[in-house]
Amino acid sequence: MEEKLSLRRASHQAFLSGAARQMRREPEFTDVTLACDDNQSIHAHKLMLAAGSPVFRDILRKHPHPLIYIRGVNSSQLEEMLTFIYYGETSLLEGDLEKFLALAEEFKIQGLGDMEPYPGKTARQGKKEAMDGEKAAQERERAHVKDKENQGSSSVHPREWIFI
Repeated sequence: MEEKLSLRRASHQAFLSGAARQMRREPEFTDVTLACDDNQSIHAHKLMLAAGSPVFRDILRKHPHPLIYIRGVNSSQLEEMLTFIYYGETSLLEGDLEKFLALAEEFKIQGLGDMEPYPGKTARQGKKEAMDGEKAAQERERAHVKDKENQGSSSVHPREWIFI
């Protein structure tokens, strides 16, 4: 009897991540159009939307060939949300954080909208508290750096802060 072999890709997660990035940049295989308030339309993949959001998954089950209009959202907000769905990260201005978190919460974006960093609080409330705490820490760090600079020390380096 022949032995059954098992083949495995060495870095399957990295492969899928790279494939998602490539698919996001290449519009040929998109199969859903998202329209927003600023008369822009953005093409995406049903698979990625369904994997990233149970709200999109429910819509796509009921309407397999949709044009989805998302009221109250502009194209830059939608691009930020799609970037998070496809890449697992996004960059946005600090002033846009509240709107982004509200949109992520509304669409229950996996890995962001479903987070509850503090018991009994929404993701938006928890993230805002974390941001406020980081801002306070930044201010303390800046004051510490200024104190060290005033003392003539050149070995202090300010921390880098990442806001998501």
